[in-house]
Amino acid sequence: METVKIILIVAGTTVVLANLFVSYRVAASELFEPAQKIAQCVMIWLLPVLGAGLAYALMQEPKKPTRRYSDGVDNSAGCDGFGTGYGDAFHGGHSGGGHDGH
Repeated sequence: METVKIILIVAGTTVVLANLFVSYRVAASELFEPAQKIAQCVMIWLLPVLGAGLAYALMQEPKKPTRRYSDGVDNSAGCDGFGTGYGDAFHGGHSGGGHDGH
């Protein structure tokens, strides 16, 4: 019976520490408005494991997708395919017949 008590104490302590960690991250985050922060913390503590996991997942920065063209070059910072960037001559960039008047 002592083993069960130890497991419950360790599990409970782990849940409380995880909730504290995620609550701190929510409070320090600039992603949420004050009312959203309160709602997130309420969710974390009312649904300890699920709420903390959901709140932590919502705080993750979205990954910026990179677009690769058939030539294998990452053009995410250049031409957007609509003639508005610094892409190649085909897309109206600076390098050939674009904005520089050639």
